[in-house]
Amino acid sequence: MKKTSHLLILLILSILLVACSSSESKREDTKPEITSENSSGEKNTAVASSNPVEETSSQNESPYPIKNYVVIDKDNYSITVDSMGWDNVSNLAYLNITLENKSTDKTYVFNTEDSFINGLQVHIPMFESAQAGSKSQVVWYLDPLNESITVKDITDIEALIHVYEYDGKESTEIDTETIHIYPYGQDNTTTYVYEPKDTDKVLIDNDYCTIILVGSDMNNVNYILKLYIVNKTDETMNISTGENYIDGKKIKNPPYFPLIKPQKSTFETIEWSVSTITDQDIDPSNISNISFFVDAYANGHLNEEHFFKETISFTP
Repeated sequence: MKKTSHLLILLILSILLVACSSSESKREDTKPEITSENSSGEKNTAVASSNPVEETSSQNESPYPIKNYVVIDKDNYSITVDSMGWDNVSNLAYLNITLENKSTDKTYVFNTEDSFINGLQVHIPMFESAQAGSKSQVVWYLDPLNESITVKDITDIEALIHVYEYDGKESTEIDTETIHIYPYGQDNTTTYVYEPKDTDKVLIDNDYCTIILVGSDMNNVNYILKLYIVNKTDETMNISTGENYIDGKKIKNPPYFPLIKPQKSTFETIEWSVSTITDQDIDPSNISNISFFVDAYANGHLNEEHFFKETISFTP
């Protein structure tokens, strides 16, 4: 009788153990889901993942055919575009990139500057590292593309890549390359052309440069002018500003212009803090005149002949 009782107890325990094991296995195989709604009201579902290059719920099927495109392949490193997509939440294109460090004992840092979309100068910085003998997968957002470039307009991505060797204390540049990425192939590239609007105001248009006011805006912090700038020269153009006035009153901190690369164009903003304007008893929501001095010259050649010097005055 005792023997029978022991057998029954062992049988019950074994059944419980199998049940627990099966339940545990199901929990491990089940991944959480993230659900969101897109603009059409349809629900998108994506499996949550720690891998940064997998698509998320905000990313629909990619409109770009480019996949596994080797941008650079050298003895010590390589850069590959795995795919390209569009994020519906941020309204930005992005590249899934693999940075491979082929060295056995060095950490590499990859940094971009001088970036262009279809020849339009844009801000799309990337600063990533890869350990020795490893691959680093990163998402490179093309931010911002401005309102003038839509999803399928991106045909040529150009960037200057710097590669540094980092020893934990300091970095040494070991390579610099200009890369081109063609989402639809090199034979299908286009060049960005700005389409003027009736509300535009041309501030400067000479043999060297065109500056067009394309809009203005104000938030709680800054008063902002939106500009489209074209460098018509074969030199990198440095545009500096001097004394500036709003409604006839001198304002501190002249607006800042970026460096414009040769034969390139860009959208840029210049801004003043709202507090700086109100300190002069000026209503920033009702400005009637802005004027400032513009000095344009080849970058690094301040002491040589300048392209032009001009004071511009306009109603925003």
